[in-house]
Amino acid sequence: MKDPVDIFAALIPVHALDQSCKDMLSCIDPVDAARLVRCVYREFKNDPHAPAALRGFISRVQTSASTPQEWVTQIICVYEWLEQRDLSARFDDVVEYISCAIEGSDLQPGHSIEWYLEQYGFEKGLRR
Repeated sequence: MKDPVDIFAALIPVHALDQSCKDMLSCIDPVDAARLVRCVYREFKNDPHAPAALRGFISRVQTSASTPQEWVTQIICVYEWLEQRDLSARFDDVVEYISCAIEGSDLQPGHSIEWYLEQYGFEKGLRR
C-alpha cells in the first residue's frame, strides 16, 4: 500500500510542504488518506492555494488535542454527509466546522461530528 504522503502527492505538490507537515500526513491511515484525497480532489487539483489550505489544516491539527487520524475521519464524515444530501463545500469551511465541533464537544462531551451535522446541518453547503 502507498505511503499517505505519496497519496497526497497525487493531489498537491508535497515538496511545497515542510517536514513536520509530511510527518503529520504520514500518520494517517493510507485508506483514509485516499478517501480524503477523493473528497477534495476537484477543489485542490491544479489549485495553487491547495498547499496553503493543507498547511492551514495541519496547523489546526497540530494545535488540537485530536489526532491527525481523528481529524481525517471527521472530514471524511462531513464530506459523506454532504454528498448524501447532494451538497458540496470548500475544504476550509469543512475544517472550520470540525474545529468548532471539537471545541463544542470539549464543552459538551458526547457530541460527535454526526450529532452536530444532524442538529445544525452545514450552513455553507452548496447545491451541486
